[in-house]
Amino acid sequence: MADSEADIENLENHRDRPEIVTALQGVQGEAIRHSSSLETGMLYRAVPITIDGQIVGVLRVSAFLTDIDSLIRSLGREIFFLALLFFIVVSIFIYYFSRRITRPIRELSSASKRVSQGNLDVTVSPRSRDDIGDLCRNFNSMVIRIRDLLTEITDSKNALATIINTMQEGLLVLNDKGMIELSNSSFSQISGNRELYGKYYWEAIRKPEISEFIREMFDSDQEIKKEIKLENDYYLGSGLTLPNQKSKMLLLYNITELRKLELVKRDMVANVSHELRSPLTTIKGFAETLEDEVTPEGRKYLQIMSRNVERLINIVNDLLTLSRLERNEKLDFSYLNVNRIVEDIVHLYIDKMRDRNLQLILKKKEDLPDIRGDEFKIEQLLVNLLENAMQYTEDGYVKIVTTRDDRDVILRVEDSGIGIPAEHQERIFERFYVVDRSRSKKTGGTGLGLAIVKHIALIHDGSITIESSTDRGSCFTVRFPIPF
Repeated sequence: MADSEADIENLENHRDRPEIVTALQGVQGEAIRHSSSLETGMLYRAVPITIDGQIVGVLRVSAFLTDIDSLIRSLGREIFFLALLFFIVVSIFIYYFSRRITRPIRELSSASKRVSQGNLDVTVSPRSRDDIGDLCRNFNSMVIRIRDLLTEITDSKNALATIINTMQEGLLVLNDKGMIELSNSSFSQISGNRELYGKYYWEAIRKPEISEFIREMFDSDQEIKKEIKLENDYYLGSGLTLPNQKSKMLLLYNITELRKLELVKRDMVANVSHELRSPLTTIKGFAETLEDEVTPEGRKYLQIMSRNVERLINIVNDLLTLSRLERNEKLDFSYLNVNRIVEDIVHLYIDKMRDRNLQLILKKKEDLPDIRGDEFKIEQLLVNLLENAMQYTEDGYVKIVTTRDDRDVILRVEDSGIGIPAEHQERIFERFYVVDRSRSKKTGGTGLGLAIVKHIALIHDGSITIESSTDRGSCFTVRFPIPF
């Protein structure tokens, strides 16, 4: 019916065109093909025209493909330039934004590195109030806190170092390899070497007594205490394992003055005891002489006096015995058989036990090895233990047992007596310590018997222990080392 570009008189029927066919079916139609009338490529689009629901015709529009290509190229250039502009703008924004983020992060990284190298005078300026700014402020607070803590630790360390170096006691700390990690000036003076740190103890310490004590420390996980004599000085060594279970610590306490005081005390006790023995013996002799010349009433008082003088004489004799033991006087060491000594003493006590209604039991292990000791002192040890057992046992038995293990010959004295309460057992070997004073006065005990027993065991490099409970008797165990 009409065409905007051609004379309709010269146009053929377009009913069979694809886009027309589609439009006559009630939908939009499209087609791209070569136009025979215009001799060029065209894009066609057709839509149906309806009146009262009836398709009465078709409207078709077309465009040259060359125009479309030109439009697409023009749009492509515009899109390219717009995209390029967008990319430049976004790149600038990203660069600025990344600089804003990465700059404080780089500053934080640099500051952290300086802190790790020991420089704590570092701060980072927060440039924003976002998370990065909070991170910078937290970093500054952390550095300040670390600086304060380091100052406190340094002050504490300096104070501790001052205390350690001003200690009168010698202090030595070694690692598990025996290398010296810490020492104070007192230990350097004791050991005779001021260059100790970082060296093995067997290289740096010139005193064999100290080296031997350190070897004992490494052989044991328990605390070790031992007296060490270095030239004219005496030290109490205390070695223990530190809580980390690797390092060992040695403390040396100078007890030279204490040993001098003990020597003075022993001398005084020995001299006083020696001086008292003669007049006490004289008093006892005169009291016994006067008993036949006084009235019965006076004889009773003389007997009380004689009994107390006898007790004083026993105390003086025991004090003299202790003094000799402490001085290691009058010791005659030889190889002895414990069974033979026990048999000799048992013969002396059979009748005494029978008179007190006590059963004396002997249980000995044959073929005991000999020990090295003073026969008289070991006899005295056994006698004191038997006297102690008799004193605190009213009925039942007293048993003597000899046996051995891999290292020691063992002598036990058991009884079925009143026993010793647990709170007294730690002090039972002290001088003049008596559990039941009324019984001790009644039996004439001096309170020195067990102290003598302990000293005799110690001078034989042995030990004595007690197992006891109230009303169940006591058991004293003495160990003598086998010499070979």
